Amino acid sequence: MSKINPSEYYFYDVFGGGGAASFGAYAKGFNVIYNELNLNIYAFMDYLITRLKSGKRSKFGVLDDEFYQFFTREKAHEIWRGDDAVLKGFLIFFYCFGTKPRFNYFCSAKKEIFKKHGHNLVMFASREAAQFFDAHYQTTLYSAMRERFTTINWQESRRIFSPVTLKLEAIKVANLQDDFRNFSLDDMLNLKNVDLCKIIDEKRPNLPKKKYKNSGKDLKSLQQLQQLEQLQQLEQLEQLEQLEQLELNANLNFIKTSNLDYKRIKFDATSDKSKIIIYLDPPYINTTSYGTNFNHDEFYGWIRDLKAKGYKNIYMSEYQAPSDFKEIWHKKTNSKLQSAHSQKAATERLFKA
Repeated sequence: MSKINPSEYYFYDVFGGGGAASFGAYAKGFNVIYNELNLNIYAFMDYLITRLKSGKRSKFGVLDDEFYQFFTREKAHEIWRGDDAVLKGFLIFFYCFGTKPRFNYFCSAKKEIFKKHGHNLVMFASREAAQFFDAHYQTTLYSAMRERFTTINWQESRRIFSPVTLKLEAIKVANLQDDFRNFSLDDMLNLKNVDLCKIIDEKRPNLPKKKYKNSGKDLKSLQQLQQLEQLQQLEQLEQLEQLEQLELNANLNFIKTSNLDYKRIKFDATSDKSKIIIYLDPPYINTTSYGTNFNHDEFYGWIRDLKAKGYKNIYMSEYQAPSDFKEIWHKKTNSKLQSAHSQKAATERLFKA
């Protein structure tokens, strides 16, 4: 079999969403047409792709500076009530839990204060944020962090902040502050999670345990300690960091955007239908997370019509499909549209029409 040349193919990402399939196909060398019906999501993705293609950078990264501030619950809801579709799309990706039409702020009021100060310490080396955490943990480590953060970029700062904070929270929950009172910032960074777990297990044997499947041993898990959930890692910064790794080379393949209902898309990038790849990631059947009355029977009929017209490279991600769709791949996963406490196992499947 001869090796295909991706630059000769046109990848239509019909339900583009966060662009994972589009950027993945682009990275492989395919020409990409990203489509998304939700106006806010489309507006942000179009803004992002335009900036990537132009090579524009701000002080903090690929987005304009305003996107790197911390959006409080009050500010986020104010934006949601407004008309700025780009900012609203940004909030959907980085500050919203789930994908329902209403805006659902990504953390509780209790967690918000921690995430706000964590964000401001990492992004802006905030003195106020360092003082907040030093007072909370009765330590001077965050002042030391702040000094280091003034000399490195925010991506490196985040990678220092997250593990230190998780360890300190575990130490606080286990009431072992005195045992680590003289630790420096580097001491804390070098402390391995497994060693900390062993110390907690030895000194606080009555704390909840989690059994590790492969080891056959009971060890403390940092994620099992009761108060850790209010901190977690700075999700929105972790996602922003992933954006910084995206690159678009205007001299190679292209990526275009559209904001259409799937039935209105014209697959006309080339007259050679064998060079058209249609990727479909529709609202999954029997799920309500998308908040839409999606007609799956009509959708399947539309796919069959495309196939009858000569489009042979049609792929669909779903949990299930009609019998005339052939499953070519599957993977067990947890639903990411639910909280960590209520995630359900599911099997993602890829079908070929």
